[in-house]
Amino acid sequence: MRVVLIGASGQLGSDLAQVLSSRPGVSLFPLTHAQLDITQVEQVRTVLTEKRPEVVINTAAYHRVDDCETNIGQAFAVNAVAVAQLAAITIS
Repeated sequence: MRVVLIGASGQLGSDLAQVLSSRPGVSLFPLTHAQLDITQVEQVRTVLTEKRPEVVINTAAYHRVDDCETNIGQAFAVNAVAVAQLAAITIS
């Protein structure tokens, strides 16, 4: 199974990467924020088309509460808009 893991350098993402990388039959493609900015929909589409995953796990989030209160637009872009765009991407 081909798995793309978005947000692989975060706490949840790194834990999942560790578990999934040891699973037989799993081809894991862990992607950090430096490798994939989830708010860049064309970049996401390109990477997913290239990797052709069967499963996409998104652990990317803008979650520092104080920053979210100050940067409402960025928090919404990462936690809502980008997630909706990710869900809508189809790979042909």
